[in-house]
Amino acid sequence: MREIDLRKTNPKRRTLEVARLRFEHGYSPGKIAEKTGLNRSSVSRILKRAEELNLVEHRIRVPEGRDRNGALERKLKSQYGLIDAVVINVPESLAQSGRDTIDWFLDDELQEELGRAAADFFKSIVHNGAVIGVGMGRTVQSTILALRRSKEILADRVTVFSLASGTAVSGQVGDDGVDAIVSANSNAVLLGRSALRAEVVQLSGPAYKQKNDPRSFVWTIDDRGRMKPDFAILGVGTVARGFPHCFEVLRHELDPESAQLARDLENKVGLIRGTIEHDEESRGTPYFPVGDLLSEVFPCQPPRGIGHMKTHPSGRTVNELIREISATAKVISDRVVAARPEEHLREPNCIVVSGGTRKTYPIHVTLSELLRADGKEEQHYLVTDDWTARALLELSPHAPVKSMNATGTPHAPD
Repeated sequence: MREIDLRKTNPKRRTLEVARLRFEHGYSPGKIAEKTGLNRSSVSRILKRAEELNLVEHRIRVPEGRDRNGALERKLKSQYGLIDAVVINVPESLAQSGRDTIDWFLDDELQEELGRAAADFFKSIVHNGAVIGVGMGRTVQSTILALRRSKEILADRVTVFSLASGTAVSGQVGDDGVDAIVSANSNAVLLGRSALRAEVVQLSGPAYKQKNDPRSFVWTIDDRGRMKPDFAILGVGTVARGFPHCFEVLRHELDPESAQLARDLENKVGLIRGTIEHDEESRGTPYFPVGDLLSEVFPCQPPRGIGHMKTHPSGRTVNELIREISATAKVISDRVVAARPEEHLREPNCIVVSGGTRKTYPIHVTLSELLRADGKEEQHYLVTDDWTARALLELSPHAPVKSMNATGTPHAPD
């Protein structure tokens, strides 16, 4: 239902109200259009007009960055066997702790905060001649944009290559004004521009192959063979907006079977989250049942007390839905054209940049299983916020949350 109908108001009042909604309340152009009855192109023209009339004043503020939480960093390093951890203190509203409905405006702000922290940290460890793998996503892009804004030379003679295929850059998803997931290829180009001299290698082609397509991911530069990165910058996602990364990048090109897989995944995640939020004892639990790393979708085993809950209106238990999600996730992952964590990323020095408490379980599975190599300690880095860090520390390292295979059985420990 529209809150303000500005279609028949005089132009001056319309311009002022649209400017207030955008710059005082932080609404996206899509949200403004929804609230006022205007179309998005009109909203964009009105905002431009507001600037021409000097109704809007832009000021550049150099951010000082968030304080780091040394105590949480030390605990995360110990519990997850990390080389290092960066934990920034943020307001609870940014981490959206205990919320089921995601405020994407606040989420964007958190990604920018994490990106600044990750950029500062990355500058301290990267070296000349480094080979850097880059994943997709808004948090990874925020890290790279923060590096570029610092106007410091990152390093010299680096090689940057994308860890996943896909041609999509930033675009709009629906009417919420939220940017689409940014492809690894575009992130690789941006990072290469931060170095004095860089060779950028992109993986061409679609991010998601059709059924029976034989293509697979191989890292090569000319005829020099396979490559291993010195560093890999990765984001961890959830299926919170309905689609995992691979579908957000190419959702308009999906074949009917893949589109049905996406809808199926979205519906089952919604059933599980709805069940949790309607249960007084479980409400606020930061459990999102599906995560993705480089578009490889993986379900997370539910915490104790939730698995046997019956979902409404399906009547199936959470565990039963997770088993079905596991089978769907396997089909999706088999069609993604990207580096497989279990094959390529178990060498040290992956920098995982991810935050917001809804990502707690996917981050946990990523660090404790997907990127874990046998017998190796202090392997990777994590950049996150303090609310997510506390939620991660509440998960017992002695009984880790495992992702599940297609039969619904947790994978065997590494």
